[in-house]
Amino acid sequence: MREDGAFLPDLRQVRTIALKEFMDNVRGKWILVLSALFVLLALVVSAYGGVETGQGAGIRGFRATSLGIMGLVSSFVPILGLMASYATIAGEREQGSLQLLLTMPVTRAEALLGKLVGLGAVLAVAILVGLGSAGVVIAVSAGTEGWGAYLALVGATLLLAFAFVSLGILFSSFASKRSTAIALAVFLWFFFTIIWSLLVLGLAAAAGITFNLQGGAFSMPGWLWALDLVNPAEEVGALTSAAFGITEFMGFGFVYPAWATPLSMAGALALWVALPHLLAQLRLRRLDL
Repeated sequence: MREDGAFLPDLRQVRTIALKEFMDNVRGKWILVLSALFVLLALVVSAYGGVETGQGAGIRGFRATSLGIMGLVSSFVPILGLMASYATIAGEREQGSLQLLLTMPVTRAEALLGKLVGLGAVLAVAILVGLGSAGVVIAVSAGTEGWGAYLALVGATLLLAFAFVSLGILFSSFASKRSTAIALAVFLWFFFTIIWSLLVLGLAAAAGITFNLQGGAFSMPGWLWALDLVNPAEEVGALTSAAFGITEFMGFGFVYPAWATPLSMAGALALWVALPHLLAQLRLRRLDL
C-alpha cells in the first residue's frame, strides 16, 4: 500500500529511480568491467578446466563449462550483489541524499523497489552480456548440446544476483553508517558461502548422522538436504545439476530429493529476492530519517 493510500506503487516513479541507479553505474563503467569478467570467467574455465584431468586445453561444451563455473558463480555473484547494494540505504542516509529523495513525490516503497530493480539490472546486463557472449563462443566451437541447461544456469545466476542485491538492501537499512553496512555485507558473504555449510555439517554431526559413501554412493537425510539447499548460493549448483541431470560429484554418486527440481530451486531463489525486499520495505517504513 502506498503512503498516499493507493495500493500499488507508481511504476513511473519506480522506473525513474531504477533508471537513475542503472545510469549511475553505467557512467562508472561497472557494466563493462563486470561483463568482461563474466566472459573471461566462462571462457577460461571452458578452455582450461579440463587440463588438470588430462583432457588438454580447448573450448569444451555447455555441460562441462557449466559444471566448471557454477561453483565460482555461487561465490562471485553474491559479493557483487552485496557490493552493489550495501550502501543503498546506509550510505545515502549518511550523506543525506535519501532524505532529499523522499522529499520528492515518491514513496519509500517506490524508492526501495526502484533501487532493487536498478541495481539488479546492472548485474543482469553484465551477466547476460558476459555469459551470453561466452555461450556464443562455446556454441560455435563445441556445438549446441546442453544449451538449454546452460540457459538454466544463466537464469539461476540472474536470480542469485537479484537475491543478494535484495539482501544487501535489507541489511543496509539496519546500518546507520556506510562502514557498518560494508561490515554487514562482508559477514553476509562469509555466512552464505562458507559458514552455512559448516553449520549444516555441524548439525549433522550433532544429530549423529554419518554420510553413506558405500559403493561410491553419497546420501544424506531429506531434512539435511533441505537445510543445505535453502541457501541461495547452493541453489544455483542444485538447479544447474538438476538441469543437466548430474548425479555424480568428486567420484561419488548422489541423488537430490524429488522436490529439488530446477523449477523448485528457481522458486526458492525468487523467494530470496522477494522476502528480503518485503522486510526492507517494513524496515524503511518505520525508519526515522
